[in-house]
Amino acid sequence: MHESSVPASWPHVALRGSERLRRGHLEALLDGDLSGVTIDGVFSVEACSRTRASIEERAHGTGYAGNLGSVLTVPSHWPLKYEQHDDPTAWLSYFENVPSWHALRKQVLVPALGEDPLDVFVALLRSAWNGPVEPARHPLYGRELYAGIIRSGAPRLHFDYGSYDLGLSCDGQFGMTLILNALPCAVQRNYRVLGAAPGKYAPATPTGNYDLPRSMVAGAEMDEIPTPTGSLSLLSNRYLHEVLDCEGRLTFAIHVARLKDGRLVYFS
Repeated sequence: MHESSVPASWPHVALRGSERLRRGHLEALLDGDLSGVTIDGVFSVEACSRTRASIEERAHGTGYAGNLGSVLTVPSHWPLKYEQHDDPTAWLSYFENVPSWHALRKQVLVPALGEDPLDVFVALLRSAWNGPVEPARHPLYGRELYAGIIRSGAPRLHFDYGSYDLGLSCDGQFGMTLILNALPCAVQRNYRVLGAAPGKYAPATPTGNYDLPRSMVAGAEMDEIPTPTGSLSLLSNRYLHEVLDCEGRLTFAIHVARLKDGRLVYFS
């Protein structure tokens, strides 16, 4: 435990067996009343191991240097904002490539997992929310954003929020992550500090809202959520958070935001 943080009374929920994800869980995540929700058994450990092996095989001979996610070209919105500074030409190229990225995701993941994890995520959300759940659209260009990225490594201190990164008209967000490979002791550490609270935005850094100074969480209440291989984690991710795990950590993830009209939208 980081010496300047304090243990949490901020709860998370673990769903096991026949326990189902419900609208109340999602509302609590969106409102920050829950730090996280974990769900066991959505995909087996064996299926996750096959997926890692499939991606490693795909990486062979491509300059693979430990970042398994780098062998898939499907991006998040992050580099378009922080590296290409919302260049309209870059966004146009992004939108034109969204269909091919969806096809690539299915090509890589479905043979190993048996189905597209994005379809599984969306089905869980629709069943629990009992309302509209849709792909997010860029607020300026009106075009659909890609969802469903593979990442490796343990993310450093950061926050995620569609209103901050993309200008979405949202009032809550959580991340949804399938753990494809992790140490048995891996945890997501969530600090009860909003990264994008009104009037309290994270300080500008060369990496935007990523790799933030630890002074931002000094003395903060926190929660540690176990994330072993095969688990599905929903994290209230507009709060500052990080992952304690090995560099071989491998995940598949989306962001889910609640728009002010009550719809849930997902993107990466």
